[in-house]
Amino acid sequence: MVPRPDVAYLLDADPEAARARKPEYPVDFMRECRRAYKNLASIVGGITIIPPLELEAAKAAVQRAFEEKAVLRPVAQQGTEVRSAA
Repeated sequence: MVPRPDVAYLLDADPEAARARKPEYPVDFMRECRRAYKNLASIVGGITIIPPLELEAAKAAVQRAFEEKAVLRPVAQQGTEVRSAA
């Protein structure tokens, strides 16, 4: 009933590291949420999981994943027209 997005990401996080940044949730709760999101990603499919990385490395991984998806999609599906340079 809901359209499938062209690009979807799950930005994974280490629960202990996340708890150090945002201590309002217990680590066990964060582990369970992480497990649930990863299970959902495997069930739904088509979701790119970005592993726990430092900020710049995570940005680069998202950019690479986006570029790979963009290359794989035919131009007509991207909503752009191919025009001659002449």
